[in-house]
Amino acid sequence: MENIIIHDKLAPVIYREPKNIVSACFIPKPYKNREEFELLGGGVVLDNCNNYTVKFISDSEPEGLCPSIIKRTYLIADMCDNSKEYIQTITINDSIAPTISCPVDEVFDAGIDKLEELTGLAFVETEQQILPANFAILGITSTDNCLFEVTYSDIKTGICPVVITRTFVVTDACGNKDECKQEIKLLQLTIPEFEPIGPYCLNATPDLLPEISKEGIKGTWNPATIDTKTKGTKTYIFTPDADQCATEVLIDIEITDEIKPLFTAIGPFCLNSAAPALSLISENGIKGTWNPAGIETGTIGTKQYTFAPDPSQCAVPVTIDIEITDEIIPLFANTGPFCLNSTAPALSLVSDNGITGSWNPATIETGVLGTKSYTFIPDAGQCSLPVSIEIEITDEIKPLFANLGPFCLNNIAPELPSVSDNNISGKWDPVKVATDKVGTFTYTFTPDPGQCAVPVSIDIEISDEIQPVLAEIGPFCLNSVPTELPVVSENGLTGTWIPAIVVTDKVGKDNYTFTPDPGQCANPVTIDIEVFEIITPAFCHTWSALPQHRNSGITCNF
Repeated sequence: MENIIIHDKLAPVIYREPKNIVSACFIPKPYKNREEFELLGGGVVLDNCNNYTVKFISDSEPEGLCPSIIKRTYLIADMCDNSKEYIQTITINDSIAPTISCPVDEVFDAGIDKLEELTGLAFVETEQQILPANFAILGITSTDNCLFEVTYSDIKTGICPVVITRTFVVTDACGNKDECKQEIKLLQLTIPEFEPIGPYCLNATPDLLPEISKEGIKGTWNPATIDTKTKGTKTYIFTPDADQCATEVLIDIEITDEIKPLFTAIGPFCLNSAAPALSLISENGIKGTWNPAGIETGTIGTKQYTFAPDPSQCAVPVTIDIEITDEIIPLFANTGPFCLNSTAPALSLVSDNGITGSWNPATIETGVLGTKSYTFIPDAGQCSLPVSIEIEITDEIKPLFANLGPFCLNNIAPELPSVSDNNISGKWDPVKVATDKVGTFTYTFTPDPGQCAVPVSIDIEISDEIQPVLAEIGPFCLNSVPTELPVVSENGLTGTWIPAIVVTDKVGKDNYTFTPDPGQCANPVTIDIEVFEIITPAFCHTWSALPQHRNSGITCNF
C-alpha cells in the first residue's frame, strides 16, 4: 500500500474582487459565508483545490462624515490554512434631501404669553428640537430616506398685530435640509398700567402724567395735565398712540386737603422689653414726628402716641394705641374632634398670634375615646402664658347644618349643602328639596366613608301661599286728600303698592296692587279704589221735618 500525501501550499487567488458598496444611510451587514460573498458581492476566487472559506474580520473606524469611508476586512482561506486578506470599501453618503410641511397659518385673539397653550410650542428665538412623537399633534409632516431631526425657531415682528414667523427645519445626518414657515398673528390688546398717581394736596404742584406705560405703551392724556385747584376725584383718560395694540385706560386722581398717615399695627410689647423705634415715615409716605418720641415699656397698659406730619404735606395728625403687657395668651384655632385611631395632624409650634413654644403631650393621641388636655408652653422671652386646649377623640361626629327653610310652595329651593357646617361631606336622600307639596318633609344626610360621622335627619317645611288681607280703602271724593296705602296687611304681611299712592284727580275706579315683600310665601292682591264726583244735594221746598238723606253715597246731615 502506498501513502499519498496531499499538501496544498498555494494560497487562494482573488481573481475578481467584489464590488465596493455605496449606501445612503446604513452600514450593510458583512457577508456571512462564501456563498453570500460570491452571490451578493460578485467576487471570484481561484484556488488550486477549489475549497475555501470567506470570514469577516473587522470594520475600520469611519473616516469623514458625509461621505463616511469604512474599510471592511475579510479573510479567504483554503483547507490547508493558506489565506489572503481582502479589503472592501464601504461608502456611506446621503445626498437625498428630506421634506417637511408646516402647520397651517393661525390668527389668535391672544398675547404672546399664550402661544404655547394655543399652538403647542412656546415662543423661542433660537432653534429648538421637536420630537417625532409630537409631529402629528403639531400638524407637522416630514420624511427622509435616512434619519433626520426637526427644529423650529420664531421671529417676532409688528406691534398691532404681533406677527410670529415660525420656521421649521428638517436636517438629515449629512446636512441635507428642507424648511417651511408658518405665520401666526396675535391680536390681543394690551391694557396700559401705571404706577399709582396721587393723591395730591389742594393747589399743590402735581407730577407730569407719564407718556409711557409700564409695558412701554406710548400715548396722550385727556386732560393733558393734573388739575389740583379743586378738591375731589377726577378721571384722566390715557389714549395709546396708533399701531400699539393697546386699549384706552381711565385713571382716577384724587385731590385732597386731608391725607391720613397710615401705620401697620404696633405692639403689644412685653413689660420692660426693648421696643423698636417708631417709624418717621408712614406706610403711605407721610413724614413726621411722634409724641412721645419713643415707645415706653415701663408700665403695663395702653398709651396713645401721636404722629404729627411735617408741614406742606396736607396730612393730618393720627393717634395710635400701643399696649404694654406682661401676659400674652397664645391663641389657637379649634382643633379636632378626631376619629378614634385616626392620624391626627401635628400640633402647631406657633400660635395664631405669633407665640412660639412646645406642647405637652407633644402629639395628639387618638387611641382612646374622650377629651384630653394639651398644654402649650411658650418659649422664653415672649411674656406669654401657657395655655391648655381640650381635644376630643370620638367615634361619632354629628354633622351640623344651619336651618334650612321653610320654603314657599312651588318656589325654587336652594341646593342641599354637600358639606356640613362642621366639614363633614356626604350625600342627601332625597337629593333635592321638593316644593310641590305643603307640609314638613324629612331629609337624611349620610356622611361619606372614613369620617367617623353618623347620619342626621332634618325636617324642611313647605309653606302654602298666603293671601294678603286688606281693609276696605275709599271711596274718596274728587280731588280730596286720600289716606295713605298701608304697607302692612291685616294679616301681617309687609309689601309695596303700585301705584304707590291713591290718585283722586279723576272720577272712577282704579286698580291698586299690593305686592308682598320676598320670603313671606304670599301672593300679590289687587283692589279697586273708587273716586266719586262731588254731588250737591237737591231738596223739595216743604218738609214737615228735615230728613236724613243718602244719595249716591253721600251722607248729608240737617
